[in-house]
Amino acid sequence: MLRYKFTEYLNLFMNYLHFKRQICEFRVVCDETNNLPEDVEDGYINVYVFYKELPYDFEYKKVILGNPRLLK
Repeated sequence: MLRYKFTEYLNLFMNYLHFKRQICEFRVVCDETNNLPEDVEDGYINVYVFYKELPYDFEYKKVILGNPRLLK
């Protein structure tokens, strides 16, 4: 259930970005590199979304998402 909520939240955000900007490529990072064990225990999760827009960017732009109490 929690994974479904998180996926739904992420899909909504990516749809918003795609609507507002022409995204040609993106990747999502949500792992131990940006989430400390104490953050997860407190119910916080950080998500980094890297994306490129049209006309083609040479570097990824980064958006940081945080959703408090998502895991509880």
